[in-house]
Amino acid sequence: DAQMKIINEGEPNIEWIGDGVESKRVCMDLVPEGSVIISGGIGTNISFDVEMISKKGCILVVVDPSNMSQQFLQRFAHIPNFLYLKKALNYKAGTIELYEGDSGNGLMGSTEPSHHSVSKSVREVTKSTCEAITLQSLFDTYSNISYLKLDIEGGEYDILDSLQSLDIPQVSIEFHHFCSDSWSKEDTQNCIKKMNGWGYTEYCYENDGVEFLFIKENQ
Repeated sequence: DAQMKIINEGEPNIEWIGDGVESKRVCMDLVPEGSVIISGGIGTNISFDVEMISKKGCILVVVDPSNMSQQFLQRFAHIPNFLYLKKALNYKAGTIELYEGDSGNGLMGSTEPSHHSVSKSVREVTKSTCEAITLQSLFDTYSNISYLKLDIEGGEYDILDSLQSLDIPQVSIEFHHFCSDSWSKEDTQNCIKKMNGWGYTEYCYENDGVEFLFIKENQ
């Protein structure tokens, strides 16, 4: 059951929030009522986002520039506490090139043309220019951020590399070393070590070391 609490001895109470493969791990005890969640990358599944609004009255700041997400979210224009930014999370602000391909399982956007969803496109690949925004700019704009989700198709590596520190209580990151030769398992391990150095303990999802929930110590 995706909603079942996972209670492991010596670990915080961690729940699965959302439906299906896009559900996320969260320690709800560390999510204050009405706090802000930064949700980078959604594709066509906002079950996590909507449930966090329902359970905790959170304000969701959703960042995803892909055409797929824009078309999907047209059906959900009036969700309360749901702020949609048609921008890409990146290690620096400005404009970037976004590649999108049809892999047969939906369109995915990445700044890396060798990403499998782009390079293995069964029909066509499109390239567009979109505005990029940094995490720091979001941190400067929004206060009381309790949770950060990064599922941005490889962009997480440069973002983590650009940061000097991180103080969000919970961070969920899906790494993408399995999607392109541009990233390796060693790159992912280096990111995990960096998070550890910032005081985070990692709790792996059940997907072979691809996705992790990081919880800041002493929360």
